[in-house]
Amino acid sequence: MTEQDKIKPGEDIIFYDGVCGLCNKLVQFVLAHGGDLKFLFCSLQSDLAARLLAKYGANSTELKTIFVITDYDLPSSKLLKKSQAVLFILQRCNMPWYTAGLSILHFIPEFFLNIAYDLVANIRYEVFGRYESCLNPGKEVRDRFIDQ
Repeated sequence: MTEQDKIKPGEDIIFYDGVCGLCNKLVQFVLAHGGDLKFLFCSLQSDLAARLLAKYGANSTELKTIFVITDYDLPSSKLLKKSQAVLFILQRCNMPWYTAGLSILHFIPEFFLNIAYDLVANIRYEVFGRYESCLNPGKEVRDRFIDQ
């Protein structure tokens, strides 16, 4: 079974910087609050990320960008990045009070949300740290990391 065979049609895949402290905190947040969601995770540093993102015209070397492929391998599939990807992820977490608060962000133009995203992305290593290598997930969630 190849890495790509682990992905079922219709699943959502989060592509994140595997050595970024902030990105890893987001992954841990999704795992803790995703409930019955079955987001899959893939480090941008992996060969699989390069192959999958290339199909959407994106480059996995853009480590300052978080990507989400929605509805993998379905006609409705699309690529989200930066603030769109973060909002998509957070809206699907099982935290109604939190996601209700996020609804106000839909009134802010994406251009401005991405400026804020880029500001955080530029300082993320300094504020949240950087790992020497991608972290290994625990056994209970390892199957959700498709680049292992």
